[in-house]
This record gives sequence, C-alpha cells and structure tokens, in this order.
Amino acid sequence: MPPSAALATVDAVDTLDTADIADDIRIRPLTEHQSARPLLRLVPSRPRPEVPLGVLEVRRLLVAVLEILDGRRSVKQLTEILPRHCRGTLLRAGGGVGPRSLRSLRLARTTDDAVDLYARVDQRGRSRALTGRLEHVEGRWRFTLLLFV
Repeated sequence: MPPSAALATVDAVDTLDTADIADDIRIRPLTEHQSARPLLRLVPSRPRPEVPLGVLEVRRLLVAVLEILDGRRSVKQLTEILPRHCRGTLLRAGGGVGPRSLRSLRLARTTDDAVDLYARVDQRGRSRALTGRLEHVEGRWRFTLLLFV
C-alpha cells in the first residue's frame, strides 16, 4: 500500500461520526455497580483451644513416646493422643533397642488448633530427625503425624 493510501485510511477513521455510538453507550453511576455485588459476610472462626500448647507440654509428650519406643512405658498409656497408624510407623522405624533422648525441639504453630514439631533424637551415638503434628481435637491435643525422617 502506498503511503498516501495509508494516510487516507487514517483520515477516514478520524472523521467517523461518534454521535450514533455515544447514544448506545450508557455509563452507570458507581452506586449501581455496588448494589449488583453479592454481600459478603465473615465466617465465624472455630473457638481457640482453651489450653495453648507450649514447648514444655510437647517435650513431655515426646519423652513419653520415646519411653514407649525404649520399652519403658506401655503403648496403652498414650492411645488417646497417639493414633494407631503413628504407633505402627514409629515402632517399625524406631531404630532398634536402646535409650533415646530428646536433644532439641522446635514448634511452629500453623493454625490456632495445629502445631508442627521438629525434633532431634539421639540413640546410641546416632542422631535422627523426628517430625510431627499435633491438633486440638474434641478438647484434647492429639498427634496426627509423628515419624522419624
């Protein structure tokens, strides 16, 4: 296309009559847009656990679990806080006989009723990582996950 033809096309576009188009377009005020939106309501959150879980409480629970693995405590003592699938996994991956000691513990509160834990456990000169999750269910803190990594 020669340059003069391109200019003629641009001029033709500039001379369009926009009066017919403006009659078809209706700009609504902002208040009309707001009334068309659905009303959003806040969902009430679950109540927070009455007893917050701290490092000392988790340390006591983990020491009890390690005593179970060592055979110094009966598994029945922790059936309410340690689910069956956690017990089987821990007993298989416990690493054999020998005293275990909890060397370090870190907690991360993920929600109001869930706490993730990371711990280091020593057994006969060997260190292993232990990870888990405690959740507040039916008024009690329960392990939902506990395993050696």
